[in-house]
Amino acid sequence: MSTPAGCTLTLEGLSAQRARIAAIRPAVRRVERSAGEVRISVDSRVDASALADWIGTERDCCSFLTIEYGPDRLLRIASDDPARRDVLDGFATVFGGAAA
Repeated sequence: MSTPAGCTLTLEGLSAQRARIAAIRPAVRRVERSAGEVRISVDSRVDASALADWIGTERDCCSFLTIEYGPDRLLRIASDDPARRDVLDGFATVFGGAAA
C-alpha cells in the first residue's frame, strides 16, 4: 500500500483514511466522475464524524485537491491538474464508482 504522488500521508495515515472510507461507503448513493472532479452523493446515514475527519485529512495532505461538502450531502473532490487525475480515479473507485 502506497500513497499517491504529492500526498503527504504516512502509511498509518493512509490506513486511517481507508478505514474512514469504509465507514462512509454504506451511505454512498451515487458516484459521478468527470474529467476534473468526482461527485459523491451520500444519504442521511453517513457517518458524519468519519466524513469530517476524512475531508480534513485530505485537505491537509493533498493540497492539490479542492474538496467541498454541502448541506445537500454532495461531496465534491476536484483538481485542475491533469497529472492528478489518477487520484480522482482512485477516489471514484474506492467510493464505489468506476474510473473515467
